[in-house]
Amino acid sequence: MRFNTELLLSLLATVLLFGTSVAVPNGYHCGYNNYGTCQNYRGGCNPGFVRLYGSKGKSCDDGYCCMSKDDPRGVGRK
Repeated sequence: MRFNTELLLSLLATVLLFGTSVAVPNGYHCGYNNYGTCQNYRGGCNPGFVRLYGSKGKSCDDGYCCMSKDDPRGVGRK
């Protein structure tokens, strides 16, 4: 029984350490090829930025993945 308890505790520790989400905090890169930055300005993106919709890649933990309106990589994106 002791072995099973130690095994379960080690598995729990592994899940807690390495099983966290890939969400990133505000100010860090996010989205496809890390083109965007995580922002949360009054429930949206900072002025001069647009939200990256359907961005595959890292998502933000408490905000939105946003890109500058002037960024040429954002051509064709909403």
